[in-house]
Amino acid sequence: MSKHALHLEGIGKKYRLRQKSTSLLGRLNPSKNEDWFWALRNIDLSLEEGKVLGVVGPNGAGKSTLLKVLSRITYPSEGRFTANGRMSSLLEVGTGFHPELSGYDNIFLNGSILGMTKTEIKASLDEIIEFSGVEQFIHMPVKHYSSGMKVRLAFSVAAHLTAEILLIDEVLAVGDASFQRKCLERMEDVSRHQGRTILFVSHNMRAVNDLCTDAIYVDKGSLVKSGTPEEITNFYNRSLEKKSIEIDLKDRKDREGSGAFRLESMRFTHEDGSPISELRSGQPAYLEIEYSGDKPPSALNFRLSIGRENDGFIAALSNHLSGANLSNLPASGKVRCALDKVPLMTGKYVVNARLTEQNIIADDVKRALVFEVLEGDYFGSGDLFSTQRTGVYIDQSWELI
Repeated sequence: MSKHALHLEGIGKKYRLRQKSTSLLGRLNPSKNEDWFWALRNIDLSLEEGKVLGVVGPNGAGKSTLLKVLSRITYPSEGRFTANGRMSSLLEVGTGFHPELSGYDNIFLNGSILGMTKTEIKASLDEIIEFSGVEQFIHMPVKHYSSGMKVRLAFSVAAHLTAEILLIDEVLAVGDASFQRKCLERMEDVSRHQGRTILFVSHNMRAVNDLCTDAIYVDKGSLVKSGTPEEITNFYNRSLEKKSIEIDLKDRKDREGSGAFRLESMRFTHEDGSPISELRSGQPAYLEIEYSGDKPPSALNFRLSIGRENDGFIAALSNHLSGANLSNLPASGKVRCALDKVPLMTGKYVVNARLTEQNIIADDVKRALVFEVLEGDYFGSGDLFSTQRTGVYIDQSWELI
């Protein structure tokens, strides 16, 4: 019979939005309203040992608060939970690291914080260092580490020690693609072959589908829906699609980045700037992007990843990638990307948009644009290649040799 690794009953967490004011005499003046904000409310959940639970939802939904409660970083305002085994958590970059200590010493410090003995840490020490990929810098104080190096070391410690339950927040987004893949493979290994239980908070729907056995959708502090990873990721994508259709980009709250510059709107147009009503394979189109900022940028890179939901991305548009280093840009303005021939096959596509300045992410909006490409004669051959599977056309020539 399966055993519960985690069991939550009516978990709720509230925060005071504003402290009560103090009178001139030093007495507390009660505010009109209690000014309480419920970050979580009425969370009931049971997770069997060895399962991998994906936790998805928009920014500010309460996902990270849930993991902090389970990690005992903060205590619930109501409800209770039980955990069958030791928990190891990776919630923020460098959590538990002492900046003045070396990476080597921080392995022991972080391991002890996670409840491991010195003997247990020593047994996994070489493997931890090798997996992290920071061997060359292991005796350097971590205050000199980049955020990516801290994530590598922190994840390696958490994943190689003997905790039965792993709590992983979206910190893996800091690492490069190869290390993210390595982390996902490690989580899959410890779950399937070592029987560990994992809670995985992520905005990467493909990773949730690949790794998780179950998933939940959290929004506004409530558990809205639970089901298979495919069911929950589809539900998540539909909710974002609704936002992208009904809400202008400037009103989107589910975005990340420094905020120094923001994406305000995106649309496909004809050369004269009039909106395109139908996008067809092989026909020209212009993607117009409006942005805003408080001061002129040194340089901006507009990076757009195009693909189909849950299937990864098949094309990218980027001014840096194409060699168009836009300079002397105003603080706010519009740019456009010209497509001589839309290279996409028939189907529905989504665009994840990222705006960076000097390699620093200023704005990142998932599903910033949803569009459909209709059947078209890309090669001008009179042969319409109709398919329901999305893909790209490749310019080509053929000859007898």
